[in-house]
Amino acid sequence: MDDNYKATLKDPLMKERLFRIENIDDIEDILDREIRELNRLERLEQNGKLDFGETLSLLELRETFPGVCTEVNSILQIPNQDTPQIEYFKLINNKPLSYYILAKYTLSAASYITGVVAMHTGWNSDFTKFYLFGGFIQFVLGILTHVHLKGSSYSRSSKKVVLDEKKEVNAVSASGHEYVHFIQDKEEIPLNNFQIFLEGHAIGTHKQHVALRCEKEDNEAYLYNRAQYNVSELRSAYLCLCSDLEIKPRRSLLQNNLINTLRKDKELMIVKNASSHSIGNALFSIYEAIHGKDIYRQMIHGEFVFT
Repeated sequence: MDDNYKATLKDPLMKERLFRIENIDDIEDILDREIRELNRLERLEQNGKLDFGETLSLLELRETFPGVCTEVNSILQIPNQDTPQIEYFKLINNKPLSYYILAKYTLSAASYITGVVAMHTGWNSDFTKFYLFGGFIQFVLGILTHVHLKGSSYSRSSKKVVLDEKKEVNAVSASGHEYVHFIQDKEEIPLNNFQIFLEGHAIGTHKQHVALRCEKEDNEAYLYNRAQYNVSELRSAYLCLCSDLEIKPRRSLLQNNLINTLRKDKELMIVKNASSHSIGNALFSIYEAIHGKDIYRQMIHGEFVFT
């Protein structure tokens, strides 16, 4: 992939390609189909008919991962290459952030204890509230950072894939997605200002990989988690698109527990800034519906022509 092709992958260009009136019908059709698929899979899951397998040990994960990489390489027609390291998430492995989180928890505890002591010794009420509130804020910041770190990820600096402790199906699925980011890294596609392409391409390839595994093992559990993300991401992009184009969204596409709990006058504001995952998934789903599943191979080889 040369630099001229990479220049066509920047975030502003990707956004412009999605935020067009002619995409409304396509994304509504895709979202409707994905909702029906998720409903079908949820019924199977509720009836105990999806098998997610046992939790893999680290050794088992490392034995499984090369096969995942080979399958993704086949989808993208990438020659087999050295695979990145893979491990389960451990906070201690990320020392700068582990120190940050530990500091937040410590400050939270110290502030809370100070506030409680102040409250029981009759100190100024504003002083007490300050320490109690400060302790709460520090605790929330620590929790948010901790939760964020626990998600599956690929680190370009360490060339390492990190997963949560997961059952076999989820581990295979997540590691395949993160391995695509490793391939993108090898192609030297920058992170800054290329997030929509990176996530859209990884998600599209991931969909093909879990479909391959589903067929290979006759196990629709591989489709379940991706279906959940698909509906959430596509709906977010759809609402963002409707807001930008000042089009009223179809209420039938918004019926789920999350949307129903939101105040109607706040819905569009909440999703006004859709994530790179949402925009990339929506745009590339439209391209896939028009041009077929080979687009992800074409993209990584610099062959697909964006319109």
